[in-house]
Amino acid sequence: MAEMFIRDGIALEKGVVLTKQFLDDNQTLFTSYLNYWLLYPDLFLDAIQPEDDKKHFHLFFYQRIALRASMRYRYHYWTATRATSKSFTAYLSSVVRAVLLPGSNIFISSDVKGTVIKIAEAKFNEIWRHWPMLQKELQTRESGGQQGEKKSGNYYELRFRNGSMITVVSKDTSRGLRATAGILEECATIEEEDYNEVLLPQMNVARREVDGSLNPEEPTAAQIFIKLVIKVEKEVGFIYC
Repeated sequence: MAEMFIRDGIALEKGVVLTKQFLDDNQTLFTSYLNYWLLYPDLFLDAIQPEDDKKHFHLFFYQRIALRASMRYRYHYWTATRATSKSFTAYLSSVVRAVLLPGSNIFISSDVKGTVIKIAEAKFNEIWRHWPMLQKELQTRESGGQQGEKKSGNYYELRFRNGSMITVVSKDTSRGLRATAGILEECATIEEEDYNEVLLPQMNVARREVDGSLNPEEPTAAQIFIKLVIKVEKEVGFIYC
């Protein structure tokens, strides 16, 4: 059992009081860790994954490459067969982006909204099971005044404590929305006109830092394209644009 720290009669889960002085004294360390994890999100996931879960589940090498590419590049195109964990890895990258980059507004889109909602709900539940600390980053009625996970038959949304949001949309319901990044499920079935006139215009705004500034090093309008290959005749890999 992990040692429990007590301060002023209150149990501290993380063993430290996060005061302004503590944050100021360790700002350089925290900044270094954040920059490192933005480039190597898979190592961030390794750091927060429970030890018991690591005995039964681990990321494959190709998943680590995909996660790093999704955080480093504006366009990430993944063509792979069934059971390659395409959606799981892409959605996992969206959660990491939402947690590490406050104020991110990420959409997940498909030609058929009902299908992508069912997929998203299943994948996010799997993510929470392996990385419960990520689920704790969702808003609660006590912390943010509203529920962090909202879902129905045709609606799915995740709201985070730091102001980030992940929304499942379709080309028919996303017109006029604004986002800083997006995932396009089964991109081959999305018409070019829908992409150019409905989905792409969503990402005409850049994410701003908490102080209102822009990060010139951050890829703007980051997009992940997912395509399924039914029959493989040649070796399939990752394509980076």
